[in-house]
Amino acid sequence: MKRANMKRKYWYCHILFLTFSVSLIIGLTGCSDTEISETENDSLQNRMEEDYVSEIDSWETDTLVVGTVNHGIRHEEVKEIEMNGYITCTGEGVTLPYEATATGKATNLGFLLFVNGKPQAYHTDEYEEDNYCHVFHMEEDVEKLFDFRFMPSSGKKGELLQLTILSVYYPDFKPDMQQTSSYGMYHQTLAVVCGIKMETDASDRNMQMINDDIVKNVNVKEEELTQDYLSGPITLQYGMQEITTESLDSNIFNFVLLDGEYCMDNYLLPSKPFTITFEMCGEDGVEYYVTPFVDHMPISDAQSVTVKKGKVNSLDVTVDPVSMDDSSTFYFVAIPVDSKNFVQIKTASILLYKEDMLQ
Repeated sequence: MKRANMKRKYWYCHILFLTFSVSLIIGLTGCSDTEISETENDSLQNRMEEDYVSEIDSWETDTLVVGTVNHGIRHEEVKEIEMNGYITCTGEGVTLPYEATATGKATNLGFLLFVNGKPQAYHTDEYEEDNYCHVFHMEEDVEKLFDFRFMPSSGKKGELLQLTILSVYYPDFKPDMQQTSSYGMYHQTLAVVCGIKMETDASDRNMQMINDDIVKNVNVKEEELTQDYLSGPITLQYGMQEITTESLDSNIFNFVLLDGEYCMDNYLLPSKPFTITFEMCGEDGVEYYVTPFVDHMPISDAQSVTVKKGKVNSLDVTVDPVSMDDSSTFYFVAIPVDSKNFVQIKTASILLYKEDMLQ
């Protein structure tokens, strides 16, 4: 079961202005070939490597580490980050020196960028065309150096923007519904956050790149948080025995529904349009920008969703399956406006597939 995305002091962001690197350990437990040790992994997400060495030592003996990921800004090449805590966007855009290393099975790594919570297209020396996700096939234990290059899609001259760099482990993986029907340990994420100081107005060209052909409608809504809801989906997904409204005061819970049913692994596409819903409840006043993705590409603009006390706040995305491939990877990414106190959310990847895939 997944744990709640709890409010936690995002103190690593302050440390990042000095070191700008984060690490992810990917592990398997002895009880299952495909289930990752999510409790340990969640406790390690978004921490500096030296901060969680002791955590590794405390893992149970049946945990097998199958790979590690470490990535961050090459801060020695961006002195203004150490001095000011941000990089500068000029009329030429942003060039951000970056580095990544991986071991074991973690050498297939993709990156998603977000500026003020909204998906940001970018290119590198290796990938010259702008895209929202580029996948790097890395050599084990070999440091890979590259630059992110982009012109922010939002922001005005003089503004300080938030840049979120989200790595996705093995984005190329997709269940075949024969050997496996879920994503298991794949598509875990790890984030680095820094600031961008705008010396020019942003470009809106990214807005023209989003592939929204399959989206029929997008709607943000709000409903009452009932006791039935607390004793139903939260208990089912998070494995908690008793939930009260008071226990939500310092937690953010999220769920994904497909045509009204909770789903975490795969979904057989119907013949007509259907709705995918991202639900949130918990601490009052927490704002996220939420984007739906298909095959690591945004299919609509990011939508602002603010969690309110006593409410279930959600984003509905109505999708036309006729415009989709035989199989597609779907997930939501939610970027908090307050990145110092709240974590980024990527929902579990769900395989959307057609019957033709099974033939």
